[in-house]
Amino acid sequence: MNPDSNRLRYEIACLISDLKNIETFQLMRQPQLEQHGLELLDVVDIILEVEKKYGVEITDDLPVFTVHDFAHIIEARQYRQAG
Repeated sequence: MNPDSNRLRYEIACLISDLKNIETFQLMRQPQLEQHGLELLDVVDIILEVEKKYGVEITDDLPVFTVHDFAHIIEARQYRQAG
């Protein structure tokens, strides 16, 4: 796995941790948001913060269920913007 991808996943886990009071290490070990008791409105809050922090748009048709999903979306958006 790319070191930048790992760093991005960690940054996202930290962001979620700050927003929703979940330990970062727990999000890294178990990246499924639902398993931490997060519901749809929680995920919407996270999406808004991720969009603001990374300058990307996450459309409603993209599934975001894990920390990894957020990282993949951000990487794809940034790659597309760079190309």
